[in-house]
Amino acid sequence: MALAPFAEEYYEEVMVRLSDTLASWGCWDQTWTVSITGGITQARARLGSGPVGEVFETVAVPVADQLAWGRGWGRGG
Repeated sequence: MALAPFAEEYYEEVMVRLSDTLASWGCWDQTWTVSITGGITQARARLGSGPVGEVFETVAVPVADQLAWGRGWGRGG
């Protein structure tokens, strides 16, 4: 999922960004090193799309009503 906002970046750069951010929050194992592109590609292939689908099903909600309401376009607008 971290790859989505940085679609133009190389996998290694995205992993460095992610690991640096987590390290700054104190929740990263400093002994772990960034994998090479092939390793990340292979891991994504093994993982498949299931986990991303599960996250989507868990957090996705309709927002049109909320956006319309905030702009005065909703009921009673």
